[in-house]
Amino acid sequence: MKLNVAVVGTGVMGQHHLRVYNALDNVNLVGLVDLDEALGNNLAEKYNINYYKTLSDLFESGETNAVSVCTPTPTHFEVAKKCLENDIHVLVEKPITMQPENAKKLITLSELKKLKLMVGHVERYNPAIKTLKENMYKIGRPLTFSSRRIGPFPNHRVHDGNVLFDLAIHDLDIIFYIFGNREITDLFVVGGEIVTGDLDFAQILMKLNDSLCGTLEVNWVTPTKERFLSVTGENGILKVDYINQEVKFHQFYKKPKPKDYKELLELGKHEFEELPVKKEEPLKLELIDFINSIKENRNPMVNGHDGLKALEKVYEIKEKIK
Repeated sequence: MKLNVAVVGTGVMGQHHLRVYNALDNVNLVGLVDLDEALGNNLAEKYNINYYKTLSDLFESGETNAVSVCTPTPTHFEVAKKCLENDIHVLVEKPITMQPENAKKLITLSELKKLKLMVGHVERYNPAIKTLKENMYKIGRPLTFSSRRIGPFPNHRVHDGNVLFDLAIHDLDIIFYIFGNREITDLFVVGGEIVTGDLDFAQILMKLNDSLCGTLEVNWVTPTKERFLSVTGENGILKVDYINQEVKFHQFYKKPKPKDYKELLELGKHEFEELPVKKEEPLKLELIDFINSIKENRNPMVNGHDGLKALEKVYEIKEKIK
């Protein structure tokens, strides 16, 4: 049985959701909601689906089992809440809401209604992250990590917060995912503004509760887009390139003490093994997980509690910078 799905909010991200849902075999893309009538009608015609100007119109149609909420973040709570109240499963783009208190309300409501509440932390579905997690055993006990998520100011879409909400929240979620139940115990952060009047760049140094430490670098002010993560352990290092979906591994091994400068240079050379990654569009994998979590009545990979945890840590970092 196919689920009937709709997309609420058809900006840049919403249009990607429409495209991917339309290509999936196990769903019926039935409608979209957007305040922009011209845009909404054009997209509805493109995908041969219904256009609704309001959520009430969507609810009255009675044709939708699940929605992707891709509206601006300040509207996430009200939109997701109304959908849950109308017995519709919800995938809400990250961050889950603007305020942690509202995220908690959505979680409580979804659990009360026995509906799925999923948060669109799409990097969890990057095949490179899957490969990294599967190969963490190669490096032994993890010691340090370093994440770099930088690029030019993305002025093609409306922003709902600052660089922490837009970029750092991805890496926080990945850190929690990779390292399991470890909690961040110490934070040292700096940041500032240069483009928006709010935080446009930040450097975050953190320690987890088993002496694992690492750094996150995020900004909107670098000309070239970069998305990297490296994790160093007792036995080696794993490096992830999110954009190219590549994972490389270097195993540490003891070498004899160099006799001269030439041997010292040779000692510093590192050979990395490229690990196999089954490349796929992360958003496609995310939406498949959402649909399957409903059909199989199980938790999606990223549930409301995961979204809340990353959001709460963003607020803690924001306060540290103040």
